[in-house]
Amino acid sequence: SYPAGYRGGGCGILSPLLPYFFIFGDDLITLWMKDTMLSQSINMYAKWLMAASFIAATMNFVFICLYSLGQLKYHFYAYATYSLFTIPLSIFVAKNYGAIGSAKFVFFHTLIFMLVWGGWQMKKKFPGFFNFLALIYIFIIVLSSSVFLIMSITLGESTYLAVRVFI
Repeated sequence: SYPAGYRGGGCGILSPLLPYFFIFGDDLITLWMKDTMLSQSINMYAKWLMAASFIAATMNFVFICLYSLGQLKYHFYAYATYSLFTIPLSIFVAKNYGAIGSAKFVFFHTLIFMLVWGGWQMKKKFPGFFNFLALIYIFIIVLSSSVFLIMSITLGESTYLAVRVFI
């Protein structure tokens, strides 16, 4: 029994790219930018921020579920409390740990919020859906990681070549 109208969401489209950015992100960005040094600098942040945006997009599903159940005020209170802590901490992290620390912090606090608040809400409201979603995401991430690793090994050292063949 899943929420009416559920079709998997746009997050399913992004999920295969997440492990790819952690493993081969430099090469993908090099294809776009045509500059290896610049792409390595960009990917230091992009992989963490892309993963955080995927998680935030997944949290929109919790928003929609609570909205459709007429319980959106709970989501507002949860986000207000979450922001009360993360905004000052984000400033502290940026000041003391720089851009890479900030990118990692965005990922980790978004992940923790999704697991705690989103997980609790989905487990409470739609218990079967929580297990279903976890299995789908694990399958997508393992499959896409395996495909890109096999391509990389098969085509040799150059993951740039593996990316070119795939695209």
